[in-house]
Amino acid sequence: MILRVILGICLVGATSWASSPVADLVEQVAPGVVNLQATSIQETISIDSDDFFNFFGLPTIRRPQKAVSRGSGLMIDKEGYLVTNYHVIEGAEEVIAILENKTQLKTKVIGYDRKYDIALLKVEESKAYAALKLGDSDKVRIGEDVIAIGNPFGLQHTVTKGIISSKHRTIGAGPFDDFLQTDASINPGNSGGPIFNEKGEVIGISTAIKSSAQGIGFAIPINVVKDIVVQLKKYGRVLRQWLGIVGDNVSSYMPSYVGGYRKGVIIINMVQGSPADRQGLQIGDIILEANKQPISDVYDLQRIIEKRENKEKTSEILLKIVRNGKSAMIKTIPLEIIPKEEKLPRGHQFI
Repeated sequence: MILRVILGICLVGATSWASSPVADLVEQVAPGVVNLQATSIQETISIDSDDFFNFFGLPTIRRPQKAVSRGSGLMIDKEGYLVTNYHVIEGAEEVIAILENKTQLKTKVIGYDRKYDIALLKVEESKAYAALKLGDSDKVRIGEDVIAIGNPFGLQHTVTKGIISSKHRTIGAGPFDDFLQTDASINPGNSGGPIFNEKGEVIGISTAIKSSAQGIGFAIPINVVKDIVVQLKKYGRVLRQWLGIVGDNVSSYMPSYVGGYRKGVIIINMVQGSPADRQGLQIGDIILEANKQPISDVYDLQRIIEKRENKEKTSEILLKIVRNGKSAMIKTIPLEIIPKEEKLPRGHQFI
């Protein structure tokens, strides 16, 4: 009798493990998750200590050196298009996608967007790939179960489980912060990898961890990714509209320097011939409102500009500005599509 009871317990346990829904889900989706290996060339500078006669002149030698970083990604269709975070492949000269079966495939970058931190790549070898199903992140509920699959610390196809801890999180990463928060373990190398719901649908892309915190990770909602990917596939970039200015928060300056204002955006630089320049905006102008909405900082201004309905056509924005401490004036600025990155001065974040 005792033997029968023990055998019964063993059989129940075996059946329970064999029918694990999480294990079934992982088997289903893992082929569509890729590990990414990005190789860039960095220049190192060293002193040539063998040159005794020039020692005090500290002669230097510049040597190119390969640097390899790792991240994660997900196949979004059978043609081999895959999505990851832009910071995973930034500056890379070669990006290798490693499939679950260890197959290594060369990829090419189709397009990227820095502000959303999204990049679209395509596997160069043509064949049918395992594509993941994209879900609806607007329907995600706080508390629902999720799993993350990625490449943390180079440990390929690592699976972690947790819940959605919160939605619409702002963490100071950029003007378009709108993250899902999860307690599923996310570590360096998970970036760009998928977050799945219990149906095996991708609801987000792992993108950040809260430094020195445990159980706090963030993901870009997949609905945001869908919209960006359409433009990256068609244009190689997001057709973002712009004023053509470099702005800063007035709160960063002494009140006496900015007329006592503590909210708003001060123009600190401007591109010649840009929409703002042609409509008479000047360096030092303070933007207080955009389309009759108060502006607290540069993120507010960028978000309002981004909300223009038709990204492929110009539209207008109404700005309330102060110049030299005088009374506010209203300026109507026809917006335009921002030029390609290579045509803009480097080292600036343009609005």
